[in-house]
Amino acid sequence: MRRSELFGILLASTALLMLTGCGGGGAGPRGTVQTGLANTSWPKFRGAIQNTANGGGSGATGTKLWSIANVSNDSSPAIGLNGALYFGGGDANIHAVNSKTGVQLWTFPESKPEGFESSPAVGADGTVFVGALDFNVYALNGRTGAKKWAFLTGGPVYSSPAIGADGTVYVGSLDNNFYALNGTTGAVKWSTTLGNADVHSSPAIGVDGTVYVGAGDAKVYALNGTTGAVKWTFLTGSNVDSSPAIGPDGTVYVGSSDFNVYALNGQTGTLKWTCTTGGQVSSSPAIGSNGLVYIGSNDSKVYAIEQATGAVQWSVTLSSQSGLCSPSIGKDGTVYVAMSNGPLYALNGTSGAIEWTFKDSQDGLTVQSPAIGSDGTVYFGWEGTMFAIR
Repeated sequence: MRRSELFGILLASTALLMLTGCGGGGAGPRGTVQTGLANTSWPKFRGAIQNTANGGGSGATGTKLWSIANVSNDSSPAIGLNGALYFGGGDANIHAVNSKTGVQLWTFPESKPEGFESSPAVGADGTVFVGALDFNVYALNGRTGAKKWAFLTGGPVYSSPAIGADGTVYVGSLDNNFYALNGTTGAVKWSTTLGNADVHSSPAIGVDGTVYVGAGDAKVYALNGTTGAVKWTFLTGSNVDSSPAIGPDGTVYVGSSDFNVYALNGQTGTLKWTCTTGGQVSSSPAIGSNGLVYIGSNDSKVYAIEQATGAVQWSVTLSSQSGLCSPSIGKDGTVYVAMSNGPLYALNGTSGAIEWTFKDSQDGLTVQSPAIGSDGTVYFGWEGTMFAIR
């Protein structure tokens, strides 16, 4: 995750706006994605391999369980095997902590103290994969933190890895390339240059293995996961830092800095609908089980948009001249989103009403997307501190 994944929010009451417009329709392939991810509630950025950001448990009420100071940065947490929580720290280390207690298990330093904005992905065997600003993609032993391998790209890595069914690691770099790496050895299986553009977006993988990712050349790309060949592209009006998410019918949802949210046919790239907001959309969408997609815009609003039509069911303005991270959804449909100046909001997914907020005593900055544990615990970082909220 990166700072451009934030969208501005201005001080306001919880104004819920029933909107229409933004139309379209269509269908796509259905099925279950086979994945090489660990069998946990939140093994990577945006949770599932489809980047749905919908999982974990429910029942959080806003009570702090634990916090760890001087560790958290822009890297969102992932939940690994045996209850470990992994995230990149502002101290240029990857941290592994006990998700129940916050007790540190191990740390791993990058080769140069540049920092982490990529978020970890945990493989089926517990291996932790993460990109770094020192140009590397790392594979770490999830139990010990020992380095298994490192692959050097040509630029900083903001993109967060995805892991295919065969263990292939997919990730983009600011060297304009998108890579498929052997998860066991780190060897390059293929690389594809995405125009002349940086890749901040984090990939999603479809039922048929197609890999979807945005790029700074204003395009959304669909790549053959086996060969890297470009299957189709869709041109938006500005850079696509938002990470695509795949709906249950195969529709690809993504935001663009041209103020729009797009729904695309996953097989062909054909536009199904466009929903225009009042600001840039670099937040990543979350796919609800209720037929809604949730996303933020720097017009100060969180939007709940109908997946089928693009009509806005509600929007809500939250807080003071600040930004939000990409939203996450709990098992009961609660939408969690963290403000850049600190508050974590729990929103009713049906109405947008605020259910509770959490803010520590200090002012601070967060650009993380929350992770949700199987017991409903919400993990997020804020001004150098990692929190567990229940």
